[in-house]
Amino acid sequence: MSKGLLHWALNFGRKSRAYIAIYLRCWVESIWGFSIGGEFAGFYKITCETGQETELNGFKSDNGCSKRQDKSKISNRYQQSEMSLPTYLRFGKFLKERSTQIFKGWAKASPYRELKQLVKKMRPSGSEFTLKELQRATNGFGEKIGKGGFGTVYLGTFSDGRKVAVKVFNEDEIRRQEYWMNELVIVTKLHHPSILNFLGYCFEDNLMLVYEYMEGGNLSDLLFAGPEIKQIIDWPTRMKIILDIIRGIRYLHEGTNECMVHRDIKPSNILLDKDFNAKISDFGISRILPDDTQSAPLETCTDGGVSPTHLANLSTHVTTNTSGTMGYIDPECFETCRVTIKSDIYSFGMLLLNIVSGKKLIQQKDEGMHILSDHAWRLHKEDRLIELINPQLLGTEGLNPTRILRTITVALWCIQRESKIRPSTSQVFDMLSTEEEIPTPPLP
Repeated sequence: MSKGLLHWALNFGRKSRAYIAIYLRCWVESIWGFSIGGEFAGFYKITCETGQETELNGFKSDNGCSKRQDKSKISNRYQQSEMSLPTYLRFGKFLKERSTQIFKGWAKASPYRELKQLVKKMRPSGSEFTLKELQRATNGFGEKIGKGGFGTVYLGTFSDGRKVAVKVFNEDEIRRQEYWMNELVIVTKLHHPSILNFLGYCFEDNLMLVYEYMEGGNLSDLLFAGPEIKQIIDWPTRMKIILDIIRGIRYLHEGTNECMVHRDIKPSNILLDKDFNAKISDFGISRILPDDTQSAPLETCTDGGVSPTHLANLSTHVTTNTSGTMGYIDPECFETCRVTIKSDIYSFGMLLLNIVSGKKLIQQKDEGMHILSDHAWRLHKEDRLIELINPQLLGTEGLNPTRILRTITVALWCIQRESKIRPSTSQVFDMLSTEEEIPTPPLP
């Protein structure tokens, strides 16, 4: 009985090779959309009732033979279409390579499915856009209006004429999923005139966030543009921008149920509309502090990816690596590896120096590196803070030197090295918006 079974198995394997190969080919072509062709062509020839030979391609004949005829000839003439061993090997190699590509694609798409489940559970305030909608709005992502550490921003226009800014996160950034989810978690909780208005998101093919379009550009371009295109902003306008920014920061720290730290306050993250109303943007590395605390440890994702549990926890405890922009980062962050609300105060103080002087924090000059904060402390020590004011402001309307010097004093309080010496957000707002006397800040 065993010999008979063995003989049947061998005979079945010999006689059914072509039959199985044809079905495999049809399955590959129908499921994967891939035509084998090439070196495999000619291995699956059968003879129709007309006497003509035809190549079977997914049970569809090219010379008029019917599918019924083709199928019947498969069973009757399988001996004519047997595959050789080299062909089996080539076919096996093809299946292995193609399967590897598909499994890689599934592995790449898997986090997106996890993200979709988390986003659905979170119920963000914005709309979910399709890739086709955003491609049509941005004309195939044709007009770039900004670029940052986490992605590129494109201008889009919807059918109703509404202009938007579409932020596409970097494809080569290993942690882009964490930054995308982190920013989505933060911005969906924020609703304030000094915070950039969030409109929606997309995770089809790539990770994107959609915001309102600010036609005035960012503050960095306005302050540091070349003299041929630079627009001189008078002091009342600059003061208006300053108050908008500190209102936004106070809202993050005190205006919601959860205390949030932006962690990257700088000119390029301050956007302006046509009337110079300022709004804070870019919350990719922002943090939500634990309840009843004013600080939290900076945690680093060491596995190079984002786990579902980690992403799920982002809604209550955001974890990102130590990052930001040199010059604006709180020095204590490097020493203690903890982020606090005073970190934003330090960054805001540096931003005030930018606005008052019209200069970048770090400049390369003939005599060496020029650090704006060091220059400000030196002028403060020598009682010459008036020299820090941008000379272009001197001839503008509404200039108030006393008011400008008061703003510089506030900046020096904000950039104190020890966070406990820095004022709170509300104290900074009061010092800028009232005429109360401000004590002289101590030298570092």
